[in-house]
Amino acid sequence: MENQNQAAAPGRASSREMKIPESLQKVYAIGAAGGFTPYDFRILFFDAGRFQPEAKVEVTLSPIAAKELRNWLDNLVKDFEKKVRKIELPGEQSKEPQQKKGAGASAAAGSTAASSMRMFG
Repeated sequence: MENQNQAAAPGRASSREMKIPESLQKVYAIGAAGGFTPYDFRILFFDAGRFQPEAKVEVTLSPIAAKELRNWLDNLVKDFEKKVRKIELPGEQSKEPQQKKGAGASAAAGSTAASSMRMFG
């Protein structure tokens, strides 16, 4: 049975709608990694596993769909930051007083490792 909910397709004319079935599987991801070939983009979304990140789903997109997705997400993030709050990435925290030399070096290294593991871009 299909849900009567409909949503505009990202990156497409707003008059284009899609049906969303009630049985649609939902996945929560904390990060993504991926790459591309000459023919498509592949994105692996993952969640925090017990001992290491756990892959939840892989999405394959055409180059056009990948660019539309990027534009759609850029617009959503800008709108979110305008209406809700600024999103700060690890290592991008608001400028606080500098720590003494040596004390901040290990903290900065930890932030870098965490953000590179996510590989969002």
